[in-house]
Amino acid sequence: MTEINYIHRGGTGTPIVFLHGWGGDRHSLDALALRVREPSYSLDLYGFGNTPLDAPMTIDEYADGVAAWIDGVVGRSVIVVGHSFGGRVAISLAARHGALVDGVVLICSAGVKPRRGVRYFLRKARHKLLRLVGRDTASCGSPDYRNSSGALRKTMVAAVNFFQEGQIEQILAPVLVVYGKLDRETPPCIARRICRRLRDGALVAVDGGHFCYLRNAALLAAALDAFARGIKCR
Repeated sequence: MTEINYIHRGGTGTPIVFLHGWGGDRHSLDALALRVREPSYSLDLYGFGNTPLDAPMTIDEYADGVAAWIDGVVGRSVIVVGHSFGGRVAISLAARHGALVDGVVLICSAGVKPRRGVRYFLRKARHKLLRLVGRDTASCGSPDYRNSSGALRKTMVAAVNFFQEGQIEQILAPVLVVYGKLDRETPPCIARRICRRLRDGALVAVDGGHFCYLRNAALLAAALDAFARGIKCR
């Protein structure tokens, strides 16, 4: 599997691994990574930054790749922080490789099946109609879909249709679920549904939307430090 590109920052305590959202890179969560006291690692996930994507991948394959990287580079269990798409990977990682995960922080994470409104089904019908008449369907997708192609686009399609309710229920590590009160991409109901399925979960609401960690960086970094200290004392 392709080698993962990353940044390492020193510190003391349990290492924290940061997993960015779709379209991001190793710098996307710097607002948090530069503030925490623990040693931290910020990754370029496959297909982003300087980590190539050789072929379409599933969320579980992302998680398995990150697990192999943790085992080979960090060499011990970690706290994993995932934003949005990175949250999907964090969920799978904690479910499939629990021995490597001491704790999980999900920030505006996806992972459970959303409730679909009328607009979704209208867009889906339009997409099917355009395909039926041989027209280009690229305009039907989200901005992330339109801005991706090839293996990355196939990876995205697989990811958004992969629902992780079962994996969430398998997570044994403590989980902090953070959501933005105004988030429209992964609305608050998603965070609440994730938290209800967790064995050991806590829910935190902050001001802002899908990138709420930017405007609440100092607050969330302090919460991460406290979370890490709590895990160390368990």
